Amino acid sequence: MRPFKIQSEHYFKALIIVLSVYVGSFVYLELTTVKKEDMLSTEGLYEVALQELSPEEKDLMREQMNIERAEQLRNIARDANDQRMQSYENWSAQTSKAAQGDPEQAARDYEAEVFAQTGGEQTRANMINQSKKRIEQLKQKNTTNSTSHSNNAAPNQYAGAVMVDFSVNRRTALDGNTWYVRNPGYTCGFNASGLVYVQIQVNSSGKVSAANYQEAKSINASPCMIEQAIKYAKMSRFSPGDGSENGWISYQFESQ
Repeated sequence: MRPFKIQSEHYFKALIIVLSVYVGSFVYLELTTVKKEDMLSTEGLYEVALQELSPEEKDLMREQMNIERAEQLRNIARDANDQRMQSYENWSAQTSKAAQGDPEQAARDYEAEVFAQTGGEQTRANMINQSKKRIEQLKQKNTTNSTSHSNNAAPNQYAGAVMVDFSVNRRTALDGNTWYVRNPGYTCGFNASGLVYVQIQVNSSGKVSAANYQEAKSINASPCMIEQAIKYAKMSRFSPGDGSENGWISYQFESQ
């Protein structure tokens, strides 16, 4: 009788263990299924919510998502050979004094030369708008620089990310004004984000005589970005000098 009783107790304990494992597995699977259903339900509601947004609301969401990056990236050109101290606060896009003489006339003369090289009413209209904005910037910059130079305080260069970086051997931007290295970074529309690296050659008068796209040093470059980068590189102007010099310009494109 005793051996049978001991054997029965073993069977009973084994049955309890099997039942416990079964019940635990069942509960776990049920909880996992409920969690997945909740996630799918939430995703479905999110998709429906996006579909219900108007185009204006979607544009606003896109703008809000990009605002942090836009604040960090400056729409300026920077000379890689600039030896000034770097700063995030007290900085200037100029590498030396602003363009000599009347800044308004300098801007108009440059745009007149560019108009002769480009066609299309829309292109001309866009460049006129850019020129007007630049004239206002030059007015303000000229006033700021006059005060700065009178105090013998040289401005710093910007320490953060910029949309145009460039370097030419023994040359600077025309008149020390980096505005003459123009920026095409917003000309390729939505979803146009990438980096285009262009190798250039500058002749004795400071004009770009050759501009070649460098695929190995570019990132996510579309045909539009490449075309615009080469066009704007050829529009750039540098200080004159003896013979020709080699250099490069990198353009950061951003979606509008």
